[in-house]
Amino acid sequence: MLKDLMEQMCLSVTQLNDYVAGLFQRDEALNGLLIAGEVSSFRPNASGHLYFTLKDENAAVRCVMFRSYAAGIGFKLENGMKVRCFGSVTLYKKDGQYQLNLRSMEKIDDRGELYQRYLEIKERLEQEGLFDPSKKRPLPQYPRRIGVVTSPTGAVIRDIITVSRRRNPGVDILLYPAKVQGAGSAQEIIRGIQWLNERDGVDVLIVGRGGGSMEDLFEFNDEALARTIRASKIPVVSAVGHETDFTIADFAADVRAATPSAAAELCSPDMAAILRMVRMEMNKARRLVSGRLEEMSRRTDALTRSAAMHRSESLLSEYTQRMDYAQRSLGKDTLTVLSRASAQVDSLIKRLSGLNPQEVLSRGYAAILDEAQQPILSAKEVTMGQSAKVVFADGRAEAMFTGSILEN
Repeated sequence: MLKDLMEQMCLSVTQLNDYVAGLFQRDEALNGLLIAGEVSSFRPNASGHLYFTLKDENAAVRCVMFRSYAAGIGFKLENGMKVRCFGSVTLYKKDGQYQLNLRSMEKIDDRGELYQRYLEIKERLEQEGLFDPSKKRPLPQYPRRIGVVTSPTGAVIRDIITVSRRRNPGVDILLYPAKVQGAGSAQEIIRGIQWLNERDGVDVLIVGRGGGSMEDLFEFNDEALARTIRASKIPVVSAVGHETDFTIADFAADVRAATPSAAAELCSPDMAAILRMVRMEMNKARRLVSGRLEEMSRRTDALTRSAAMHRSESLLSEYTQRMDYAQRSLGKDTLTVLSRASAQVDSLIKRLSGLNPQEVLSRGYAAILDEAQQPILSAKEVTMGQSAKVVFADGRAEAMFTGSILEN
């Protein structure tokens, strides 16, 4: 009988939550109440419902405002905003957590106290010139060691290592483990930046965490931290992991990355892309050199066959006469200069005369032409029984090949 009685008295979890929910519904003090606080942990929801936390200095409570009521509040809800709400205390039976089911809401001021402090610090440092873009340092193009200040156990350091290893396995990661949320976090981050500045070979720093509410990120609004970032000898990338809101550390850093993974991409040159660029430049250089050589070969062939070569002596003679005339026309002060120029022209005449085909023939050489009057330059071009013309300095002769011998 006792066992049956105990079974009758034993409640299931659902029964317990139903009972507590009924207590909330019947308690007039918990229905139709006003409550004021600061909005926290709010993220827009595609359904149109509003889910957030309302907090003060000592406590917090979950809140929900369904779409039909949220459409009528008349302003865009944001974290850090102070609001006054009207609603009832209810129980969310699925997890046994109580919450405020809100029916109306109004702003008390545009932002909460944390945001006001943030604005004060930002304005003061901005007027001081701490965020001046001209003071920002460029990131190294090919860093060999990256210093990171973040939690040693969070997803941030794992993401940074994964991205860096994928893009460039040769880059070293040097971690300074630091608390990145809560009281004292800013001081730990400051010590990390200073410590990494004292290490050899650190080319760039990443400071960050994996996002969060304004309260979570507020240590990154610390004035001393901003000054330490600017005082760093090494370029600093802030990677607080918040897409829309900027912290003071973001403004002070040399570069702001939206996420830790993005920071790792900025600091790790893509080795595959570098190799592609090197190959492309090498191919470009090969094409350029090959093209220049071909052009020089064509110009040399054209010069050798050109009739203008035979006129080189007469042209140079004409230029010499012009120079003599100019020499007589100018004053005595220019005679020395012109004399030097004349000597250079004489030297050029001698060099070009040596290239004159007629001059070459006069030294005992002969030119062999095929039936198309083109020069035969190699024994490889000769065929048995082929007729040819042999050009001497004083005339021509007809010839026929009976064979050829290659010496190489």
